[in-house]
Amino acid sequence: MAKFCGKCGALVENGVCPKCGAEYQGTAPFVLYKCREKARNKIKIHIIINCILWICIGALQLFDIYYIRGMFNIEIFKYIQYQHAFGAWNIAISICEIYASYDIKSKASMFVSKWEKSLVIILIVCILNLLIGNYIGFVLNLHMLYIRHIINKNKMLLISI
Repeated sequence: MAKFCGKCGALVENGVCPKCGAEYQGTAPFVLYKCREKARNKIKIHIIINCILWICIGALQLFDIYYIRGMFNIEIFKYIQYQHAFGAWNIAISICEIYASYDIKSKASMFVSKWEKSLVIILIVCILNLLIGNYIGFVLNLHMLYIRHIINKNKMLLISI
C-alpha cells in the first residue's frame, strides 16, 4: 500500500517525503490533513470576524455613547451606566480571542475544550445583550454559538493527530 506524506500529500519513498523532507510516521493521510486545515481556517476566519465586530462595539462604548445615541438616535446601551468598562472589556477579550485563534493547530484539545464549556456563558451574555437592547451584541453572540457549533462538529477532526 502506498504511503503519503501527512504534510504535503506527496508519495513517500523510503520513509522520507521527497517533496518536503518530512519523515513518514504513519500520520493522517493528505485528505484528512486538507480537511483539518480547511476546518481550522474556517473557524479562525469566523472568530476573527466576530472579534473585529466586538472591537467595533467596544470602541463605540468607549466613546461618549450618550452623544452618539442622541446624534444617530441609537437606543443600544441605554441602560448601561458603565459602558466605558464594557467597551474596554469587549476590546480586551476580542484581542485575546484573535490571538487564541492562531493556536488552534498547536493547542487543539485546549481550544476545543474551551469552546465546549462556553455554551452557558454565551447564552447568558446573549440574553443580557437582548435585555439591555444591544441587538448587535445579541447577533454577535448568536454568531459565537454558530462558531461553537462548527467547532463541535469538527471536534474529532481538529484534535486528531
